[in-house]
Amino acid sequence: MLKYLIIILFIINIIDVRSQAAQKYLWPTDASTYMSSSFCEFRDGHYHSAIDIKTWVREGYKCFAIDDGKIERIRMSPFGYGKVIYLRLNDGNMAVYAHLQHFNSKIEKAVREQQLKNERYQLNWYPKNLYVKKGDVIAYTGRTGIGVPHLHFEIRNKNGNPVNPLNFYNQIKDNIRPRIKKFAVVPLSKDATVNSSKKPRKFDVIYIRNGINIIKEPIYVSGRVGLMLSGFDQADGAG
Repeated sequence: MLKYLIIILFIINIIDVRSQAAQKYLWPTDASTYMSSSFCEFRDGHYHSAIDIKTWVREGYKCFAIDDGKIERIRMSPFGYGKVIYLRLNDGNMAVYAHLQHFNSKIEKAVREQQLKNERYQLNWYPKNLYVKKGDVIAYTGRTGIGVPHLHFEIRNKNGNPVNPLNFYNQIKDNIRPRIKKFAVVPLSKDATVNSSKKPRKFDVIYIRNGINIIKEPIYVSGRVGLMLSGFDQADGAG
């Protein structure tokens, strides 16, 4: 049993170690380089698998092919992602653009033909020969599927797993450390306790100065436990 559990919260400045292949990706839109949501934010029942790029409550900004590739899939629905493009890049990664207003004229025409063929608005289409070059305008930002205009942008690896898009970019200005508001210790095994209780325990986090937070009361744990944090992570110039 640990008599005291001392929590040290590190904010790590990570040196840019992006690969040369990653550095060549183009930023996906001319809307902005500010985010309204970050990768892996917790949502009801899931984690956010993308970054949301601010479009300042407007629609119609250009979306670019971040590298050469093939449009592997196009979906259209009044719900969820709304109008979405899945772009398979030549290196095997997948770029996903969601909540789009409309596509470029070539794609828009092909999509319209598929809709007429299927006699329905909703679409889940895998085109065969829609190749694009880096920098091509493939679509325009919108608000389909949801109520607030923004660009939902994902990068998935060759196995289809989402990865943090910011691993591939350095455009986001972020010099603000996360602000921790709450801390919890959660028993994970049958014999685990936190301060003699088998229930999760929450503790207030006291802000001292930038990057320094403390918990005043001691924490006694036994068995296997997990740690949880609640707080806010902001970036420069954005809420």
